[in-house]
Amino acid sequence: MQNMLSTVHQDEEKKPKGFYTRMNRLLKVGVIERRNARYYLTSFGKIVLHAQHTIDSALLSYWKLRALDSFVATNGLPVEEFNKLTETLIEDKELRSIISQHKD
Repeated sequence: MQNMLSTVHQDEEKKPKGFYTRMNRLLKVGVIERRNARYYLTSFGKIVLHAQHTIDSALLSYWKLRALDSFVATNGLPVEEFNKLTETLIEDKELRSIISQHKD
C-alpha cells in the first residue's frame, strides 16, 4: 500500500499543479522569494539548504557514526585518541567539527 501511495505522490509531483503547490509552500514559509518572475533562496532558505546537506552527509556516514559511538562507549577514549579516530572514520570536515564541538 505504501509503495502505491508513494508512486501516486511521485506522479502528482511531476504535474504542473504539484510544482506550483510546492513552490507556494516554500514561498509561504520563507525559504524562497520571487523577484522578476524568478525564484531565489532567501537567507533563511540558504540556511535550510545547508542544514539539509549536513543531514544528508550524516545519513551517508550513519554506520561510521554508530561505530564511533560504540567504540567511545566501550573504551572511554582520551580526547587525542577520539580526535584521531574521528579523523580516520569521518571524511566530512563539517561533521568532524560538529562531533568534536559536542563531545561529552
